[in-house]
Amino acid sequence: AGNIPSIFSVAVKRGELALVGGNVAAKIIAPNGDMLTWKLTDNGADPDYRADDGIYSSYFTGYVGTSKRGVYNVEFQATWTKNSTLVDPAPYRDTSALYISESEREPIAAPESVSPFQRLISGGMTMYDDFQNKDGYAPSRITDFRAVISNHTDLALTLSWTAPGDDYDQGTAKRYDIRWARNDADSLRRNPENATVLYPFEFRVQGTAIISPASAGEKELLHLMLLNNATYYFVIRAMDDVGLSGEFSPVLAVAVLPYV
Repeated sequence: AGNIPSIFSVAVKRGELALVGGNVAAKIIAPNGDMLTWKLTDNGADPDYRADDGIYSSYFTGYVGTSKRGVYNVEFQATWTKNSTLVDPAPYRDTSALYISESEREPIAAPESVSPFQRLISGGMTMYDDFQNKDGYAPSRITDFRAVISNHTDLALTLSWTAPGDDYDQGTAKRYDIRWARNDADSLRRNPENATVLYPFEFRVQGTAIISPASAGEKELLHLMLLNNATYYFVIRAMDDVGLSGEFSPVLAVAVLPYV
């Protein structure tokens, strides 16, 4: 109820092998009779826990109708694509996910190509009781915030993450809020709201993400120049067009040592 969306999570497998690179969607019948198709992804971005493990997830924020209240009937569809492979998911299996099994066979260690198939399974129903705000959803949390030192001599750094949406993992966020600290992770972790904002001119930032976020699910890259040899800490969150903020990401640490 309220502003907490449902989370769809489906594991697609053949025997004990996970399908990676498939096309997975929820087919939904809304209380007013509307038919919705909702895409699930396996990219490691919230709410998906790990990329390419055969478990596909998404927040569902597509409540429709005048009141949006009622029962939403859900069916999940998994379809093979030309990029699909089968992999051994152990030890990453998430037992809370709904599993779609194609057929039984022994697991293998290396990826295996997949013959074309399509499978459907009922996901039951979800009840939606109330909706408080016109825009009741903030962007989802960025959980795959990463960094790569691209040039040790010039202290060039590339930050990367998967774009969240305007409403959790749907749509496009309005902007990003990046905070940072040097040699002090504790203050950033305890109170990121009061940490220093990353301004483009300070680090000679390059990349469109600092101005205009990409659509949900797309990869973001941001290039910047560090000031000197030190340990830098960063967090990031997205904000939507009515000012709702996602949670800050986990703290990202980047240690820059003298290059020999």
